[in-house]
Amino acid sequence: MMLKTWVKQAGIQDVGAYFSIKDARQELKPWSQLFSVSSRGYMLGYQSLHDPAVRPIHRLLAKLADGPMRLQIVRIDFAEYSHD
Repeated sequence: MMLKTWVKQAGIQDVGAYFSIKDARQELKPWSQLFSVSSRGYMLGYQSLHDPAVRPIHRLLAKLADGPMRLQIVRIDFAEYSHD
């Protein structure tokens, strides 16, 4: 539930699947040249937590999630494929 909420708050609307991977670029890039892979930190990659309204505990949890836990949001963009 938290995953879906955080992704929605980050303005990401076109999520087709949830999966787990250690190093997205290294592991997925060899699969095909027809897509590009990028990733950002799960919490700090899309949200600014510098707002005074953000509680210190949320800042700590964000640092733990993006730091030692290595949570991330991975984006895969597919290129147009031509059958020519």
